[in-house]
Amino acid sequence: MAAFLRIPEGHSCPNAACLNHEQATRENPDLYRLYGKTRSGSKRFLCKKCGKTFSVPGPTTGHKKPHENLLVFRLLVNQTPISRICEVADLSYTSVYGKIDFLHRQCLRFAAERERQFSNTPFERLYLCSDRQDYIVNWGDRKARKTVQLTSAGTADLHSGYVFAMTPNFDATLDPEQVETEADGAGDNAEDPPFRRHARLWLRSDYAASVERAKATAAASGRKGQSLDVEIQQREVLVAARDDLATAELLDEGQALPERGMQVHAEYGLYGHFLYLRHLLRGARKVRFFLDQDAGMKQACFAAFHDGVRDRWADAFFVAIAKDRTVDEKRTATAEATKRLEQALTARGLDPAKATPTEVRRVKVAVMRERIQAITDASPEERGRLDSKWVDHPFPTMAEPEKKVALLTDLNGYDDDDLDRLAHLFNRASLHAIDRFFMLVRRRLRLLERPISPTRRARRVWHGYAPYDPAMVGKCLDIFRVWYNWCFMGEDGLTPAERLGVAKGKARMEDIVYFDPNAKAPAD
Repeated sequence: MAAFLRIPEGHSCPNAACLNHEQATRENPDLYRLYGKTRSGSKRFLCKKCGKTFSVPGPTTGHKKPHENLLVFRLLVNQTPISRICEVADLSYTSVYGKIDFLHRQCLRFAAERERQFSNTPFERLYLCSDRQDYIVNWGDRKARKTVQLTSAGTADLHSGYVFAMTPNFDATLDPEQVETEADGAGDNAEDPPFRRHARLWLRSDYAASVERAKATAAASGRKGQSLDVEIQQREVLVAARDDLATAELLDEGQALPERGMQVHAEYGLYGHFLYLRHLLRGARKVRFFLDQDAGMKQACFAAFHDGVRDRWADAFFVAIAKDRTVDEKRTATAEATKRLEQALTARGLDPAKATPTEVRRVKVAVMRERIQAITDASPEERGRLDSKWVDHPFPTMAEPEKKVALLTDLNGYDDDDLDRLAHLFNRASLHAIDRFFMLVRRRLRLLERPISPTRRARRVWHGYAPYDPAMVGKCLDIFRVWYNWCFMGEDGLTPAERLGVAKGKARMEDIVYFDPNAKAPAD
């Protein structure tokens, strides 16, 4: 997962007897001199020690139509299906898929050059939103009309919107037949999952068992439009029905496993996702997680940040949101919240029409504190009075019209300072940053758009724009994440990277397409 952050091996003098043989041009520019270019445009270098010349290929070396790379990039992130990209760019399907592979490599190289520094960046405070999103992959055989459903965990910074990671539960490097053979030889099918050689992967035996369990839990699935309390209870019932509380997904008979590559159990993807965040953000001084109420999310977060919870520099909250409300219902909820805020301001001697943003924020925190105080005062327990207790958020928004928040890291601090701190965090709790990114994925990546049919029926429906290769899901998400972080400007005219403080301006798409990690070269 973090492999793309590794510093790539550089190019050095090919003469094994030369002292510069293992001294890369990028890290040691004084040892070499530029010596023109090859016919294909690659840079040629001269070793100052032995006089040997060698060439270093550029990112587009070997491309017959390198000028089309930028066009394909622009079309891909602007809701254009593959067939239309072929038509507009006058390219074959093979060429377009090849250019998507190239763009994927370039995006990872561009991001790695910058995100490699995050582990040493002393972020003062990070408020991180984590959620998951499902994607559909079409079947390749008409006789087996079952789609593949992949899930990606994502985490974004609440303030800047910067998406630190998107982690699909798929490994494209593995061969299913080879893994099944190895699993049979190792006796994996007879072992409990934690003791298997291939515990993280979906085997055929896992799929068969999952179909049976899915039938038992189907009755617990809810309907759209029901109350948020009922939705929370049903999620808890679904989790309790599973053998392992950290298991985040069940596959039913309408779904299939990928024919190419291997699907990874979602809980392993979640653990890898949060462990990667711990590696990437180890320089952060305080981290607050706002988590969707998914099975395995809390356990994965605690596994990666357990010492932060213990030492009080990391906190985690569940955030439950009613996402299926109509526009009219959202407007009604927002109007009620506005009225509630005006009443709270008036009760504290403030004019709602003249109150400053600071005064409004203080009143919101005060109202939230009153709700938290009521729970702690009513609890007969001496310890963990707030642990997993759901608190109604008094001031929802159009994006989150009904919201409840639960503290997962209650360490029994209930004095005035602790309650003020908790009220501030409860008030800020939101999944808006990652949900907005998910929305843009649906709207701007035609390959990953939301199925028109309901989710359960969609599993047996062929989707015209969905990919056939599961690996395309991860590639498109990587490309879009890099474009979104460094190129996509919000209403404030800034990119997420600028708001986070890691960029001085918007990156041009050309900067990504033609990024060369070996660009730092000696002078002529």
